[in-house]
Amino acid sequence: MLKIDGRYLRKLRKDHGYSLREFAKLVYASKSSVQRWEASFAPEDKELLEKIAAVYSTTVDDLRKQSQKEYAKKSYPPKLFSEVGLGIGFITVLILLIAAFFIVLKFI
Repeated sequence: MLKIDGRYLRKLRKDHGYSLREFAKLVYASKSSVQRWEASFAPEDKELLEKIAAVYSTTVDDLRKQSQKEYAKKSYPPKLFSEVGLGIGFITVLILLIAAFFIVLKFI
C-alpha cells in the first residue's frame, strides 16, 4: 500500500491556506499529530485518512497517487543536519571526536 508523504500533506495544507491548528481542528486531531504526519508519513488509520481527503475534496487513493507522483523520487535530507540547525548527530560526533582527542593526549 502506498503511503502518503508528509511533505505532500504540508504542501496541500499551505496551498489551501490552513494553519496547523486550523487543519488539526478540521480532522479532529492535535496540532502535534499534524506536525508529526508532515515530518514523515500520514497515518494509516482509514477513518482519519478519509477525513483528510474530505478536507481537500478528494479521495484517499488520489492523495496516495499524487503524493507518490510528486515525492517518490525526492528523498528526505540526511539526519545529520536538520532544519533546526546543525542537529544532534553533528553535535554527538563532535563530542566523540573531542573525547577521543583527550584520550589520545592522556597516553602520549
